[in-house]
Amino acid sequence: MGKDIIKTTTNKIKEISKIKLNGSITIRIDNDVKEKFERVCHDMGLSISSAISAFVTKVANSNCIPFDLNTKKKERKIGILDGKYDFSEEEFNKLDSYVADIFGV
Repeated sequence: MGKDIIKTTTNKIKEISKIKLNGSITIRIDNDVKEKFERVCHDMGLSISSAISAFVTKVANSNCIPFDLNTKKKERKIGILDGKYDFSEEEFNKLDSYVADIFGV
C-alpha cells in the first residue's frame, strides 16, 4: 500500500513539473568545473538541474547576482589606470565586454 502512494505522489509531482517547468537553458562549461560542481551538488543532495534552477530563481526574484562579479574587473581596471597593463581603458572595456558576451558574466 505504501509503495502505491509513493508512486502515485511521484507521478503527480512529475505531471505538475511538466506543466510548470517547461523552460530550458543549455550552457557549455569546462568539463573539470562541471565535475567539481556535480560533486558539490551531490554532497548537498542536489542535482545539477535543481542547483541551477535555485540559482536562476534567486537571480530572478532578487534582480541581482547573489555574489560579487565585479572584483576582478575592478582590479584589472585599476591595473590599467596604474599603467600595469599595456592597453588603454577603452581597449579594456571592449575586451571586457567581449569576454562578458562569451562567458555571460
